[in-house]
Amino acid sequence: MSSPTAQLNTNTSRAREQHWRGAYTHSTQATQEVVEPADKKDNGPDKVKGGKKGPASKGGFVRPSHFLSLPLARIHSTHPALHEHIAHLTRAFLASQPPIEGLDKSIIITGVRMHLTLGVMPLRSEKKDGAGGERLEEKLVEESGRQDASPQPPIASSKTQEGPGESAQANEPTLIGEPASVSQGHQKPLKTPSEALAHLQSLRSQIREFVLNEKLQVALGAVEVMKVRRRKVKGERVEATNPQKEDEDEDEDEESEPDEAPTDPTAASIAGTPSAEIAHPGDVEVVEMADVLYVSIPESDPLNAPVWALGRMIHQSFKDAGFITETRPLKLHLTIVNTSHRQPKSRNRRPIQFSYSAMKQVMASVQPPDLPPEALPRPRATVREQMDEGPVKAALAGGLPASASLEPKSGAETSAANPQKPVHEVANSKSLWTDFGIWNISSVELWVMGSRDAEGRYVSLGGVELPPKDTELAGDAREGSV
Repeated sequence: MSSPTAQLNTNTSRAREQHWRGAYTHSTQATQEVVEPADKKDNGPDKVKGGKKGPASKGGFVRPSHFLSLPLARIHSTHPALHEHIAHLTRAFLASQPPIEGLDKSIIITGVRMHLTLGVMPLRSEKKDGAGGERLEEKLVEESGRQDASPQPPIASSKTQEGPGESAQANEPTLIGEPASVSQGHQKPLKTPSEALAHLQSLRSQIREFVLNEKLQVALGAVEVMKVRRRKVKGERVEATNPQKEDEDEDEDEESEPDEAPTDPTAASIAGTPSAEIAHPGDVEVVEMADVLYVSIPESDPLNAPVWALGRMIHQSFKDAGFITETRPLKLHLTIVNTSHRQPKSRNRRPIQFSYSAMKQVMASVQPPDLPPEALPRPRATVREQMDEGPVKAALAGGLPASASLEPKSGAETSAANPQKPVHEVANSKSLWTDFGIWNISSVELWVMGSRDAEGRYVSLGGVELPPKDTELAGDAREGSV
């Protein structure tokens, strides 16, 4: 027969377990984040059904759940020629012999998911309506006006298809965010997806001024990489020369912006090779490892002045309104390889990096296919005519606030530094992949981070066409006159 003390301890333990289970199950109604006991092992915060990790956080940081996107892969923005052009390179990576260290098909971004990110944000789930019990978020496409952007697939819900390895556990709550939680250390309730979409649509008139009543175009530059980690390889011995600190929260979401300057393709470095290619045990090589490979959007190209100006205006507006809380400056880029998507996941929380050194060898030996006619640069006179009017000219002349200025951030290339420099000058003489052409962008949209629809695309909650239609602007005027 157990003693009263033992019985009390047992009851206390059961009560504690029930408390934590209840707190986790009802986290959608909590007013502050739930912290698991130290002895309770957990694989991380809640996950959005069909999405990335949810808003549970460390030290007041709330994980993003949605992001603003300039799509290169929606129904009216799809560019099969661009997707095939990039796939020509990624297929060469996969076919490389010996195999590129750390490369796997699962970390290559498919064409239907390609986009430029304008900012990420943590948003809470909409309140349920009493009739059907469905989140209002699942009805946003119909209620907010499907005509505002390209036709969209159904909104992410418990029935939305998930990517490999992204399925949430059956007993986990389906969350986009918490009703009230900390954001970057401040006790502020998170905003909702409908509020974010409404704010985006309120910017139609400003957006139209930036795109000058024409389709927004983006000139894609060279392949670059961020967060390079160099290591010395001597025979069978591997020594990291600048190892990054192990951090379970360091995984880079595809939608997130880089938090440090990309590797300069022109910088002098030792071209490393996979360890399997080292001929003599005494040889020492330096291998460059990385997590993210992307196509740059050069600020030095005048063709990109409108997209950078528009991106900064929207990004700053969402910051001022409290949607975007991170402080990193906007860095437009088109991700093509990201280790955070590796399947199956690594047992340790840190992604396995790929050999950028080996990829550089492929890019120096594989000839890119010819770009299609629609991807070739426009005549320079046309560009200059665009620069002579509207907010783009004002931005170049310093007429816009610093937050919306076209002036590049520290370390970025500028045309002023070398006005005679060709727009598409080869940045790395060893790489043949330095120009991916010019493409139209037909909308700016709000997407659910990590989601997948039936076609494998991100789920869009709606957005604004580029340029906005006259009927949309007339609707805004009527609303303002009420």
